[in-house]
Amino acid sequence: MPNNIEKKLNYDYLIVEDKNRKYFGGDQEWYNSFWKRMAGCGPTTASTITMYEERSKVNSSNTYTKLQFIDLMNKLWKYVTPTQMGVNSTEIYINGYDQYIYENKTNLLESKCMNISSLKLERPTKLKLFEFLSEAIDSDHPIAFLNLDNGKLTNLESWHWVTIVGISYNQENEELHADIADEGVIKDINLGLWLDTTSKNGGFIYYK
Repeated sequence: MPNNIEKKLNYDYLIVEDKNRKYFGGDQEWYNSFWKRMAGCGPTTASTITMYEERSKVNSSNTYTKLQFIDLMNKLWKYVTPTQMGVNSTEIYINGYDQYIYENKTNLLESKCMNISSLKLERPTKLKLFEFLSEAIDSDHPIAFLNLDNGKLTNLESWHWVTIVGISYNQENEELHADIADEGVIKDINLGLWLDTTSKNGGFIYYK
């Protein structure tokens, strides 16, 4: 294995246009009610992934407008629906998105999930996590990432879903990073640091 490996999806399929501005994926702040803006990171992530899968399947360079994406967010809210505690488990996300797949007859067939324990000794190594994420990226699928506690990361909110769209792993120093689509922009996060320092459970899901 080379010392440093980087893998990315096609970020063109993430673009949402609004007049003269371009976003990468959605922003839960686009919802039209306070509760949806507070709790809507799960369905927003599901919407970003749905848009990517649709466009990737047909190799489409046509972008979504912001209004079209908001329509998709409202549609996904009906499936990946937050409880009073939000979409705070991978099970809630998978059950909702499975129903969306069934009712909308998409080309996606099954979910792949890696849950992360709140107990550090039960967590996978950074390499194992990288290998799981690589399987998704290599097959052109974004990953939904549930993070209930951001640990020592300063550029990631707690109790939050985001979409992983790129990864990098340095074998020499075992450093694992991820590009995430969050709040309409691409951010680089130290995913290995999150794995080491988060105090709660979390998880990663992709569909193929």
